[in-house]
Amino acid sequence: MEFVGFITPYWNEAVSVHCNGSGGETDYAFAIVDLIREHGKVSTYLTGMAFSCHSVIFAAGAKRFVSEHGAIGIHQPYYEGSTGNADAFQEQSNRLDNLKAQIAKIYAYASNKETSWWLDRINSISDGRFKRYGADMLIHLDFA
Repeated sequence: MEFVGFITPYWNEAVSVHCNGSGGETDYAFAIVDLIREHGKVSTYLTGMAFSCHSVIFAAGAKRFVSEHGAIGIHQPYYEGSTGNADAFQEQSNRLDNLKAQIAKIYAYASNKETSWWLDRINSISDGRFKRYGADMLIHLDFA
């Protein structure tokens, strides 16, 4: 994982991570979140848009900063091209519910809202849609 190679030489120093991207794989994002938290001295900066997993990584920073036009985009996690029988679909559904709960917990850690508040927001988003939170709202939520 590239991020491990990036952060390891700076383990005893303050580190800045700039977040701006369209997302990615949740497993990779969670690994980066764990490293950021374990390091303890990582500040995250939001310039532009941090969609999907990039918003999760931004939320992990010990200190978070957002530019005037910065925003996050959140959505429900999904699998592309799901196949299989009913048991396989149930297993995927359970995994997606678990991912939503983990993401909501990370957002709650970064804000003045409870996990349940974030979970309600994630659940209210229609399939394939994003909910945008701009800089003003992120500051209001103590997210930045």
